[in-house]
Amino acid sequence: MKYYITLLLCLLCYFLLAQKQITFSLAKVPVSAGQRVGIRGNTAPLSWKESLILQNNNDLFSITLSFTNARKLIEYKYVLEDAN
Repeated sequence: MKYYITLLLCLLCYFLLAQKQITFSLAKVPVSAGQRVGIRGNTAPLSWKESLILQNNNDLFSITLSFTNARKLIEYKYVLEDAN
């Protein structure tokens, strides 16, 4: 019984700590009218096919994302897109 309780606590801690929030920031980007700054990547919620748009707050572009697998390497890139 003691073994099962210890195992349950270890699994609970793993799942509680596995989700991480990361803030991506980029300052002073030369954005033209009609453009926006986005981010793409290899780990959900990021994707190489669609950009997530960063919020502009006084020339500081940022977005906070939650990742469920904190042990995985995250590859990403910033992109400039037309705001069509």
